[in-house]
Amino acid sequence: LCPMVLIITAALVLISGPASADPNSGQRPVSEIRIGWLAHDIDAISFNREDGSDLNLEVLFRPLPLAIMQRLGSPRPHAGVSVNSDGHTSQAYAGLTWHLPMADNFFFEAMAGGTVHDGDTDPETPERKALGARMLFRLGASVGYRVTDRISVSILFDHISNACLKDANEGLDNLGIRLGYRF
Repeated sequence: LCPMVLIITAALVLISGPASADPNSGQRPVSEIRIGWLAHDIDAISFNREDGSDLNLEVLFRPLPLAIMQRLGSPRPHAGVSVNSDGHTSQAYAGLTWHLPMADNFFFEAMAGGTVHDGDTDPETPERKALGARMLFRLGASVGYRVTDRISVSILFDHISNACLKDANEGLDNLGIRLGYRF
């Protein structure tokens, strides 16, 4: 619960804080906040071992005005947290989100980054995933629909693992729905 409180507090400070480092830009650094429910540890890329569901909160920032980021498609930085309802693996993560608008208000997104988690790293507990390391890679994708200019709904899939850099690499997959509010 502590990571959730920290993320919510940070999001509120960023939203209500100064518009940006450039006072002439007129834009706040936060572009969107998303909240959702995820089915925890589904059978997708890895097998199911942990129970519960995850409350997910994510903050998306405006694209960084760097030439390298523009060459990469102007992804938006993101930071988020997923807290498990049954005391199993929770995570705090950050990375980049690429947004692709599609026809009729639909969109597709791809995410890449890293995460830090509170789950097991070694295969000691049979009802917990052996994730091999405290810091992992995180990949994800979502398909969504923009209901209004400000509100969206999306289906998210995310996967965390150590990419076989450690012997224990059971991975963790989550699938769920999120509601977004764009500023």
